[in-house]
Amino acid sequence: MRNLHLIEPTLFDQTGHGFSYNSSIIRANNSWFNMHIWLDKRGSKLFADLDCISHPYFYRRLRRLQKIVLYYKLLTTDSVVFICTTELTDLIIINWLYKILSVKAKVFLHFHQFNIKKKKLNILQKIAKTNPDFYIFTTTAKLTAVFQAQGFKKCRTIHCPSFIRNDITVSPTKKFEKVIYAGAARKDKGFAAVVDFVGYIKKIEEDLPFAIQISPPNSGRYDQISQIAIQKLETLPQDNLTLYKTTLEQTKYQALFVNAICLMIYDSDSYYNKFSGVLLDAFYAGCPIVTTPGSYMEDVINRFKAGIIITDRNPETILNAINTIKNNYIFYSNNVNHAATILAKEHDPKNTLLAVLAVT
Repeated sequence: MRNLHLIEPTLFDQTGHGFSYNSSIIRANNSWFNMHIWLDKRGSKLFADLDCISHPYFYRRLRRLQKIVLYYKLLTTDSVVFICTTELTDLIIINWLYKILSVKAKVFLHFHQFNIKKKKLNILQKIAKTNPDFYIFTTTAKLTAVFQAQGFKKCRTIHCPSFIRNDITVSPTKKFEKVIYAGAARKDKGFAAVVDFVGYIKKIEEDLPFAIQISPPNSGRYDQISQIAIQKLETLPQDNLTLYKTTLEQTKYQALFVNAICLMIYDSDSYYNKFSGVLLDAFYAGCPIVTTPGSYMEDVINRFKAGIIITDRNPETILNAINTIKNNYIFYSNNVNHAATILAKEHDPKNTLLAVLAVT
């Protein structure tokens, strides 16, 4: 069996979808590869119970320099190098190493997002002229089109692998209980708008329970807008308001979505071609969502009628959307469950490994 090296430099706990991504791939391996995972030094025990070799290698501040050293080492081996959450920096490094090394490894670069700016597109075009056959995987069709338009020939939409749907987390009652915000508190995820909405509900004395996760991003640092929002949130009346200040263990995190409505009022520009694991987490638990237009989430909601798309993030607009879902909760939950059945197949981690096997 060939070695397959999963590269995830900032992964050290269960925050975000990085843990689900990598653990699901490792679990899906059907004796096809010897699995290796390269991650943050702090994640030494994160995959202790899985059939893989864990390499707690990266220091966050040194990770870009460490990437060069690691890629230099791995590219000369007869192995598979799979960069799970690829940045433009990774592509630049790999392109440079191809010029100076006799590369034996197969390299796969999985992009989850790409900030479309002229300078960055020019870089893609230059790399595509010299290495058009790089294996580029992306999480959405919109993102695949970006790389194809710049000249890359081996582009493929590979839906982000996720944990296997657990029907135990889907409540048989399908009864609305709470509004939730799940995941790290971040500006691009509309966290400040969520807090403004909670404040509005408190002001008009509406009886609406909330469960809000306010754990920090992987970096451990809140952006300034989200930090101010957290301070505001903590000063509001705490009745009907549950705050989760730390990263939840996966089972407890998934249970958060049961009998809920999930607010995903993300910044549309940031999520135009970007996948969000929170949507899958919500759908796998039978949870409808309220989201914004011009995003990956809008595409999924339009496809399955499993939530509501709002045109602005004003509290009144959000409340109207929540009440619509709340008053038709069984209808939306049934649509969500239908969506989850289909999405679970599309995001099956075996698809990722089979795509790699097909060209190795």
